[in-house]
Amino acid sequence: DEKEKNWLKNKNNTINIGYLDNNLPYSDMDQNGQLVGTLSLLTKKLSNQFDITVKAINYKDSDALTKALDDKEIDILGPCFCDFYLTECLGTIQTNPILTTIPIIIYKGDKVNLDKIAVTSKSLFNSDVVKIFFPKSQLYFCENEKACLNAVKTGKANATITNLGRLNFYPSLLGYSYSEFVDPVNIGFITAESEACTIMNKTIALASENIKRLGYRESKI
Repeated sequence: DEKEKNWLKNKNNTINIGYLDNNLPYSDMDQNGQLVGTLSLLTKKLSNQFDITVKAINYKDSDALTKALDDKEIDILGPCFCDFYLTECLGTIQTNPILTTIPIIIYKGDKVNLDKIAVTSKSLFNSDVVKIFFPKSQLYFCENEKACLNAVKTGKANATITNLGRLNFYPSLLGYSYSEFVDPVNIGFITAESEACTIMNKTIALASENIKRLGYRESKI
């Protein structure tokens, strides 16, 4: 596509992708400084298939990621929760999903109470995402996922939100209850550039079989 070629030429044939640290199975940096998770398959496919230089840049929280996209430090952000309302609010475009996931409520006791939800900007389900699902809930802001669990444990919050894929990498849930809510949601990427979106969509289509071979599965709990 000529538009994509011109866009890449202006970018020195380089695409910068910002991702959330400690966000397995989707993205993380290992002890050797190497990208791991589902994103690593996509960056390799993007580089090898289209001969594009890919720079994957690690960010500690979603606020820094969003700012980097706004400041044009990065061209693409993700993997992240994709929702048309959210991308419209951010003035961005969402790609096709790389997969779907099931949101999970973590709480104490026998009954779910969503009056106050613990959230962290270091999670896929940050405050912006949680407000979409639970606009009437009060939010209790925490440093990280472990602090969210502690807030639920100590009664500072009634629940916290994660997703099924992330659950396997979560701190110990001994003594907590958890259950599914709503329908599965999409995980993909967001960008402010239409050319970046179409390039990423092509990459997602080409990498779909690799993601399946990785053995990544999300099933009901």
